[in-house]
Amino acid sequence: MCNSTLKEIIMKRAQKIMWFAAGVGGGAGLTYLFATREGKRIRRRLNRMAEEGRCRIVEGGQELLDRGKEMADDAREYLKRGTRAFSFPA
Repeated sequence: MCNSTLKEIIMKRAQKIMWFAAGVGGGAGLTYLFATREGKRIRRRLNRMAEEGRCRIVEGGQELLDRGKEMADDAREYLKRGTRAFSFPA
């Protein structure tokens, strides 16, 4: 029973140390990103990449919309043809 309690204490401390290290690493990364010239360049690059991604998504959506309209027009035309083929003269 003492061994399991000691093991739990060690695990809890290791977990605290891990979170502390992650916080230090994250803070250092944010500091580098926001406080240095290199950080400015990285931010510009990230913004450019985000804008390019947004443009690709918009263009892709527009292409899908156009293709959907074409398919709807084709379906409408096939329906008209089918209706004419099976309609009886009055």
